[in-house]
Amino acid sequence: MSSNQDEFDVELAIRRLYQLLRKAIGKLVYPVRIAFYKPLKLAVAMVIALGVSYGLTKLISPVYRSEFTFKPMAGDDLFFMNQLNDLHHLVKDDDDEQLSALLNLPPSVTEAINYIDAKPVWMSARKDTVKLVVVQIKSERKADFDTIQKSLIGFIENSEHYARMKGMRQKQINLMRGKLHEDMNEIDSLKKLMAQSMLPRNAGGFVYGEPLDPVKLYDAGLALYKQQLSLNWQQEYINSFELTSPCIVSSKPAWPKFSYLVVASSLMVFILVGWHNHQNKKSS
Repeated sequence: MSSNQDEFDVELAIRRLYQLLRKAIGKLVYPVRIAFYKPLKLAVAMVIALGVSYGLTKLISPVYRSEFTFKPMAGDDLFFMNQLNDLHHLVKDDDDEQLSALLNLPPSVTEAINYIDAKPVWMSARKDTVKLVVVQIKSERKADFDTIQKSLIGFIENSEHYARMKGMRQKQINLMRGKLHEDMNEIDSLKKLMAQSMLPRNAGGFVYGEPLDPVKLYDAGLALYKQQLSLNWQQEYINSFELTSPCIVSSKPAWPKFSYLVVASSLMVFILVGWHNHQNKKSS
């Protein structure tokens, strides 16, 4: 008797669960089903929605999006991240006047900027050294991205902190160049002396002192040449930041997107038509 009662309870529970699922699915499908209750009305509404979507793409100001990547020469100096974060908040607060002053850009350019943000690529999981920085920009003017990119890098490069660091590096390079110039002149003098010592002498003459070794002179000259190449490289990359990937702007705006507007307007059409059909069905 107990076994039959258990089987009855399980069968009753499954039946009730099935009824609940069927009722829930019916409620979910009902808005779509009621929207198709009058297909002609739905078709006309969808055509209107498409027209509205197309009209909005022409009326809404286009917003373009791009990004550029730069590399800090000293990745453990994260002061520039604070500077870029300040710019992000200025754009967020619509402080176009202050942004124009900091970036040295015309107000017409800064007023069209909708978004600036910097995403660091960390060297390790400790997040204490930056490998690369990706700066994302959104603007209503497609032609301004190159100008904004140069102004952003110039803003952090020419700030007081990084200008002082650059000046110290330049001073060190100049001192090393001066010492290198003296050493190279000394090597040239020794080469001339060695060439004179190799000239034929009169018979019976005496030569005092140790003769110059041409191999050592060649090695010393080669070492100085390598130092000169290293200084030239340091001079070439004396800036604190190097642009690695410039902005590439698509000819099509990131917003408004016709496909997104169509999806949104279609959803609204389904809701409105379904609600209208539901009201008509209730009153009839």
